[in-house]
Amino acid sequence: ELHQPTTWVPNSSCTPVDIIHWNSPRRCTVAPTRLPKLIPRKPVAVPEDFAGYVMLLPHWEQELLQHINWILEPFEIMHYLHKQGSSEDFRLLIVSDGSSIDTTAMSFGLVIGSSSNQILLEAMGPAWGQPSSHRAECTGCLAGALIIQHLSKFTMQQFPENLQFKILSDNQGMIKSLTQRRTYSHPYPNSTLNPDWELVEEIHHTYQSVTTTGLSFEWIRGHQDRTTLASLSVEAKFNIRADHLAGDYCVMVE
Repeated sequence: ELHQPTTWVPNSSCTPVDIIHWNSPRRCTVAPTRLPKLIPRKPVAVPEDFAGYVMLLPHWEQELLQHINWILEPFEIMHYLHKQGSSEDFRLLIVSDGSSIDTTAMSFGLVIGSSSNQILLEAMGPAWGQPSSHRAECTGCLAGALIIQHLSKFTMQQFPENLQFKILSDNQGMIKSLTQRRTYSHPYPNSTLNPDWELVEEIHHTYQSVTTTGLSFEWIRGHQDRTTLASLSVEAKFNIRADHLAGDYCVMVE
């Protein structure tokens, strides 16, 4: 014998007809769940090397990372940093330089190496926008930040926890802007009036995605080989090499 339910309340899976007759002797019938049709995705090809990985990035990043000369390969670099980075006096140097020729064309050069004079990679490329030495320098600094960021992503390895990053440039205005940018969390309206503020913001946030500690921006006097015969520091040698790379790119694209 069927009895009418006295306290049962229909749930959201009941149809309108079931709700109307919920107090009848007939039990509520729950229809089978209809899942949406799944459309299989096309498998994404796994890049075989860093050049293939770069091709998956936005176009503007591809342009900056197109001309990299690997002295050590990406996985070799990460192995080297994990082996040497624990030393207290070890620094990873990211040294960039920009070139603006007759206010018509811009380029950058970049050297990433260690404070023990080991060059890990070199890079060069174009810069866009209103030509100026400051903008070319900012573009080179941004290229360095991107390489550091994607080096970790490509190898799927984190940098050593205590690794010290030292970013150097002979453009004092850019170094001052980047140092000041680290003193506040959110940009304020007046900061957008600074020269090439969008590049400064991109550099800041890119490095923040890599590390929030162990990061310093430092100015270095450029072209020291023209003014002294004394032995040059590692930082000065890298700066001179970055300047040559920026010039080489201009010659290459002529």
